[in-house]
Amino acid sequence: SRRKGTRMGILDKLFGAGRGRKDQARLQQGPEIVPLADRTPIATFEARLQGVSDVNHDGSSRQAAIRRSAVGEETVLMQEPRPRGHPPVIAEWSATSGEQLGTLPSDTSGYVLLQARRHDFRSSIQELPEQEDGGVEVVLQIEMFEKQA
Repeated sequence: SRRKGTRMGILDKLFGAGRGRKDQARLQQGPEIVPLADRTPIATFEARLQGVSDVNHDGSSRQAAIRRSAVGEETVLMQEPRPRGHPPVIAEWSATSGEQLGTLPSDTSGYVLLQARRHDFRSSIQELPEQEDGGVEVVLQIEMFEKQA
């Protein structure tokens, strides 16, 4: 049983561990996780993550997580909880470590959320360019697929 105040891990966030079915359905927003399959994307685009120098809610450094990441690494798109009236944002998580790397720009987040009912997405790290201040940016490749039945 989960104690009050215990941190929630990435798998808990993604799969709603410890919650009833009604709560899971209410909390599941945006893109759902689907198994990887050998499919041809109908569209491919790139996006530069924002907030890569921010500190995560658990106090961990996004820059440290990014430095442990590698080009080609799969990532997970997940809608970030936002207060009512704020535009939705898609957060990007490392599929390997479960750490948040940043967020998609608002226009890209809006597009992904708009297309999520009819399409599946796969994202991976395309580039990790150095910033002038010594930090590292993240450029993603996002592939869009017809939703499988």
